[in-house]
Amino acid sequence: MQVKAFTGNEFEGVVDLVGNLMDEHTRTVKIRVQVKNPEGKLRPGMFAEVEVMIPGQGRMTAVPRNAIMSDAGRNFVFQHWKEDLWVRRDVTVGSIHGDFAEILSGIPKGATIVTGGAFMLKSDILREKMGAGCAD
Repeated sequence: MQVKAFTGNEFEGVVDLVGNLMDEHTRTVKIRVQVKNPEGKLRPGMFAEVEVMIPGQGRMTAVPRNAIMSDAGRNFVFQHWKEDLWVRRDVTVGSIHGDFAEILSGIPKGATIVTGGAFMLKSDILREKMGAGCAD
């Protein structure tokens, strides 16, 4: 991990807690890391850029599990297309790590996806397909 106050210094640690809510504007999630700090440089509340390596995995694309929807046996996410439009993208899900799922294919790195309320968006689409008056 790197802290802007100490440019060029890297600190190693172990993630022991991952938040369950991703900020939709910054695309960040809070984590707690146990870090060796023998010189006392790091202070509580400091912000850091962290690269998380999962043993044997290397780098991966991961999304919150609740962002992944299923339909007819196929997994998908809703990816931002333009303005207020979202498109369905079929994805191949790899391993599950707590509240996150590895995405093997289907969306590009850095894509903006729906991470909260995906079920509501899916329901709206299904309602449009079935017709507004089907339950009347």
